[in-house]
Amino acid sequence: MNRKKIVKWLESAMTTKTRDNGDIFYVFKDGVFEEIRDVLFENDFEINDYYYKWISHAFDKIAEILDNGKIEDDDLREQLVIDLEGDIYLYDLTEWLGDRNSNIYYIDEALSFGVIDGFQLLQLAQQRAKEDVYLIAFEVYLFLKSK
Repeated sequence: MNRKKIVKWLESAMTTKTRDNGDIFYVFKDGVFEEIRDVLFENDFEINDYYYKWISHAFDKIAEILDNGKIEDDDLREQLVIDLEGDIYLYDLTEWLGDRNSNIYYIDEALSFGVIDGFQLLQLAQQRAKEDVYLIAFEVYLFLKSK
């Protein structure tokens, strides 16, 4: 698939819906999940609202980078994750942490960086989780590029 087709695919892959309580959530459009399911699960994609939101944002960012012109895959990968940050509100960070038991893995990972402040620990842990999802989106890009 050429760059323009990839950009169009990425920009149209997801949409938002609203739950009865008013919460907005992200979903793949019809047929998209089936097309990339193997790539997602080979890279440990989890079925949860955070992963869906983050992969949607990652698709948008890849499309934006590709729209700016030709770029090498390694440079794209680096630009994709270079400025990611965790949430800035403690409530949002603890809500993310409590969403999945597996998120504790990212706390362990953040501790290995020597972070001792609790707030920074949560931010770094969430940032690492986001990076993992953005890199899954990069793998989807590579898959589309090979088609």
